[in-house]
Amino acid sequence: MTSGAPGDLIFVYGTLRSDMPARGRLVAVRSASGLLADNGERLGRATVGGRLYDVGAYPAFVSCTGGSRVQGELWRIFDLAAVFPYLNAYEGSAYRLIEARAVLETGDDHVARVYEWALDVGALQPIPSGDYLQWLAAD
Repeated sequence: MTSGAPGDLIFVYGTLRSDMPARGRLVAVRSASGLLADNGERLGRATVGGRLYDVGAYPAFVSCTGGSRVQGELWRIFDLAAVFPYLNAYEGSAYRLIEARAVLETGDDHVARVYEWALDVGALQPIPSGDYLQWLAAD
């Protein structure tokens, strides 16, 4: 099944994931991920076409076509007005909201919003697996 417009869906791939380990989480990260849990529903694990890069305390996502996939979660947001202003401030000017096709483990795909890195990635180290949590665990 495919859904068209992103509407109330967001794909998260880094510090906002619900399975992000508590170790090393900043208070702002806990608040942002808690905001998703309080105002949304986790639809499940999903992937989007793109690449991840290590920025230090968080990853940078860059959309692309081809075989590269980024691992994360798809969320349905119930109160957009409560969530997106906070997330926009949390992500800051280094990110921009774009639309991407997210594919759930079930095979269902949806157009969702995702925060894409708006700066140059030339000096950043790629995360080849496309899974930020796997990258952290190997570190």
